[in-house]
Amino acid sequence: MALAAKLGFDQLRIPVDEEQLFDEAGRPIDKAFRLLDAALDWCAEQKLRAIVDLHILRSHHFNAREKPLWTEPAAQEGFLSLWRQLSLRLARRPLDQVAYEIMNEPVADDPGDWNRLLARAVKAVRKREPRRVVVIGSNRWLSAETFDSWSCPLATGTSS
Repeated sequence: MALAAKLGFDQLRIPVDEEQLFDEAGRPIDKAFRLLDAALDWCAEQKLRAIVDLHILRSHHFNAREKPLWTEPAAQEGFLSLWRQLSLRLARRPLDQVAYEIMNEPVADDPGDWNRLLARAVKAVRKREPRRVVVIGSNRWLSAETFDSWSCPLATGTSS
């Protein structure tokens, strides 16, 4: 982090995977959250802003053939629960220091599936943290080619 700051960077993206932070029952793994907290503290010490990026889910790996996140309501509820828990644990972090990336490179066969789930996830975060910066993007690896089918949620978590 010190090297990044010395090189002139002003932010770092911290990718975290579901299986690193939560056990299979969806319970937080304290040791992992202590490490995430340490990383965020190190960023703050170096005056680096951080983006906590939910990178890989058990129900969705962007290059996997099967992605239950788009087909199983329980997987979607699990995803939303992860964001509720992340928000609960990270809400004390200053708004100008920590942002959330809802999901790294979503890949849904139907772009509407991503739009609907994204709106629900933003709403879940906004319920506790209405002013938190949330990084979002379009379907299919955040590709500009899918902007025309992307529905950006408003600050309230509804789709436009």
